[in-house]
Amino acid sequence: MDAPRFPDAVEAAHERLFPLIRRTPIEPALTFARDGQHVWLKLECNQYTRSFKVRGALNRLRTLAPEAAARGVVTASTGNHGLAVTFAMSRTGIGGVIYLPETADDAKVAKLKARGAVLAFHGQDAVETERFARAEAERTGATYVSPYNDPEVVA
Repeated sequence: MDAPRFPDAVEAAHERLFPLIRRTPIEPALTFARDGQHVWLKLECNQYTRSFKVRGALNRLRTLAPEAAARGVVTASTGNHGLAVTFAMSRTGIGGVIYLPETADDAKVAKLKARGAVLAFHGQDAVETERFARAEAERTGATYVSPYNDPEVVA
């Protein structure tokens, strides 16, 4: 079977996500306009998690097969992606763990905890943490939710 065309995947993601996220405004960035060119800002700061990351995380979790959803998800994050996956888990009922570096910012950790995230800590930096989280997903049968390297997250 051929992989879906990317425009089709984006349209499917839109249909999947539309009822679950905020429609954020697009505003002109007048101070950046040059030589008749216009710059527009998509104000994802108005999104539930205050970033665009919620779109990818929610789409990924909503596309999991029931048996994969039952095994849960694992991700690694230092902030916005972890918030997005936490939000997606709360909206889908899928469980999971957010791995953070042991050096994670206290304010970010507090924000994740306040949103009900199940947290675990490993490593001194994001690369070490991601490597460990991927191995944990493999070991447990959970789905690893990448913040950047997953077609459903990108769509």
